[in-house]
Amino acid sequence: MALNLEASLTDLMTSLAIVFIMLMLALAQNQGQGSRNALQEIQTKVNAALESHALTCDSDDNNPLSCVIRLPEEKLRFLVNRADIDPQGKVFINSMFPIVLKVLEDTAIQPSVESVYIQGFTDSDGNDEENLYLSQQRAFSVGRYVVSDVVKPSKARNDLLKWLYVSGRGEQELIFNEGSTSVENKAASRRVEVRIQVKSSEQRNSAAKQLEVLDDV
Repeated sequence: MALNLEASLTDLMTSLAIVFIMLMLALAQNQGQGSRNALQEIQTKVNAALESHALTCDSDDNNPLSCVIRLPEEKLRFLVNRADIDPQGKVFINSMFPIVLKVLEDTAIQPSVESVYIQGFTDSDGNDEENLYLSQQRAFSVGRYVVSDVVKPSKARNDLLKWLYVSGRGEQELIFNEGSTSVENKAASRRVEVRIQVKSSEQRNSAAKQLEVLDDV
């Protein structure tokens, strides 16, 4: 009888553990879905706003909480081993970046925004160390221009400074000619991308708790 009781208790504990794990997985899935929904809303609004520029914020299979706007080389062109922005590129940045920022400042969207990354890239020529540095300089060129010339001192600029990060990716994620997996489009590889990252469920919950504390003060 004692053995049967012990076996029953073991089975019960095992069942409870399984139920607990399933509940935790369901909770995590629901929280993750909230972040994905927030990203989808941002994508929809950014894409609609940038339709006239033929740009989209594309999902990233490697990072489900971000989308990426690739600034096309015909609009923002970098010469070989150069990081300066030509006049045409400045016109393009002046026209498209305020549109993106206006969407992100929407009061329904702003609490979900974690960061805005300006990321620079190079083609495959040269060594890795030099390419990493060059890609960083391209990202800094765009970032400096946006902060100093595009977004004038305002709440929008303050919001951007809270979100903005610049980084170089070197010759990662090369662009290949259409229909090819080996022939590089080097002009397209020399580029800058804007990555919009949304907050994870943990970050959103933490921010909500902080606001509750401030409301109680």
